[in-house]
Amino acid sequence: MLMGKTQISNCYIWPVLTEDEDKGHVWLHQRSSAGFEPNRREVYKLKCGKKEIHCEMHKADTSYKRRWLHRLQANSQVDQDFKDNFPEGYEEGLAKDRTPEKFNEITHQHDVLFMSSHYRIELGVKPNDVIHITLLK
Repeated sequence: MLMGKTQISNCYIWPVLTEDEDKGHVWLHQRSSAGFEPNRREVYKLKCGKKEIHCEMHKADTSYKRRWLHRLQANSQVDQDFKDNFPEGYEEGLAKDRTPEKFNEITHQHDVLFMSSHYRIELGVKPNDVIHITLLK
């Protein structure tokens, strides 16, 4: 479990699944599992620069990532999902970068925060940003 203050650098921003958009959850994928217990749901303060949010944090486990891969493979749904999930800056080319291969590359190279558009707006981050965050318990 995270205790106190945890710094995460080079954290890639990815949207939550459409069905999770309105739930107020943030899902964290860490390349190493150190520091975050699976199956724990706790409220954290997430800081990015001077902006912060309070959110329920989940571990983005294999099941969550598999659901995203299935969504990416259903290309007919991907474009609409991104139009729905990126109202603050949808670009046609952005959906084309969302492939299973790109997803696997990102999750192997970065820690990833899966965030709703609401939280991205609150933190002032955009899709594909790589940011430094602080988690406070």
